[in-house]
Amino acid sequence: MRHIQREWNRIPLKLVPQRKRRSVRVAWDNRARTLICYYPSGIPEKTLNDFFEAREEKILALCRKGFSPADNASLIYQGEKYTLSIVDSQDNEGITLDKTRGKIIMKSEDGADSFFKLWNEFLKKEAPCYFEKLIKEAESKTGLKADRWRFRPMRSRWGSASSERAVTLNTLLLMAPEIVSAYVILHELTHFRIPDHSSAFWAAVGKEMADYSLHRRWLREKGRDLLSFY
Repeated sequence: MRHIQREWNRIPLKLVPQRKRRSVRVAWDNRARTLICYYPSGIPEKTLNDFFEAREEKILALCRKGFSPADNASLIYQGEKYTLSIVDSQDNEGITLDKTRGKIIMKSEDGADSFFKLWNEFLKKEAPCYFEKLIKEAESKTGLKADRWRFRPMRSRWGSASSERAVTLNTLLLMAPEIVSAYVILHELTHFRIPDHSSAFWAAVGKEMADYSLHRRWLREKGRDLLSFY
């Protein structure tokens, strides 16, 4: 079904009717800076208006939570805080890291508008080198190996393991602490031995990483902020 484009409290709003949906849900698209509302097709417009009126403060808070790229904005990389520096330039467009000064430098003639595109390109470029050491450590520890590793940004998953013994890792993990990435790699490799999330699976993960629950909780509590950079 076709979506409807509107504004709510001066915020772009995309209304998406769905035939099988039973309740109303709102989400914030950080890249598009747009509020998205999924709702059951056929419900009265008044019901939607009442929903937004009753939850106005919560919805506004959701919109404010997303990262807004601007000069001197704060963001994290490998679990460490950095300051974004935006340089207006037509040459060498892209993102570089200055660890000494704690800066992430973005060069672009489009300014902040191109941040999310350039950020994901930067993470994808850095991913193979970053993950290599962690993968070797996990494979050595578990005795399990993937035939192929792939790295790309994903909207809702941190990793996946296929029956063809291929593992895909979310490049947004480069923003998380290294130990969190190590947990995700261990998690996916363990699926080659135990494909489900049974108690036996978690016992196997815990055998290799006793504090895995801390890193799993970190993703539950802070992962949504990272996924908003997709």
